[in-house]
Amino acid sequence: MNPKQLEVLSHKSAYKYKNTSHHEDLVSEGILAGLEELHKNPEATEQKIYQQVNFAQWKHLNVDTMAVTVPEHLVRIAKGMGTKGVNKDYTQETIEWAKLICNSSQFNSDYHEQEDTSDQEQEVHHQQAVETVWKSASECLEPDDFAVFCLKWDNGMDGKAIGDMLGVSKQAVSKRLNYIEEKVKRHIVAKNLSL
Repeated sequence: MNPKQLEVLSHKSAYKYKNTSHHEDLVSEGILAGLEELHKNPEATEQKIYQQVNFAQWKHLNVDTMAVTVPEHLVRIAKGMGTKGVNKDYTQETIEWAKLICNSSQFNSDYHEQEDTSDQEQEVHHQQAVETVWKSASECLEPDDFAVFCLKWDNGMDGKAIGDMLGVSKQAVSKRLNYIEEKVKRHIVAKNLSL
């Protein structure tokens, strides 16, 4: 199995957790577990590697990042995952405590960071888009059309007010504004400018 296949396998396993805030961590844990398994057993089947990847990701979410840390082997006992090679000297009370911890909800992804852009970043992008549109309008529009463009988007006038000022109907202004918008859009596309 090559590294790209291992990465795909790890992504596939991580998607089932539907935890966006820890997704990249899960993928990394899975890749490391897969590489460790391949180092121990170069002839390991894809199914065996997937099991190791899946367990490492589960362990990361349910043991390593728990608010209350529980030893992995105690988690295995509490979850009924087998006790082969595990110290079984735990009292029933300790096992019940571990079951309670392991069965409680671990994550609410609403509390984790969102993967959205910041308000400041959005504002900068919006400002750049506005500047691009104004620059394009000044380059491609005739003076009369640019004046109408300014009345609409700089002065905030509606079609009726512009029509009254120019002595034309509201419908004529609407038609002219549509023409102006299309001309500016085509200019932006032709110049390969980004909004």
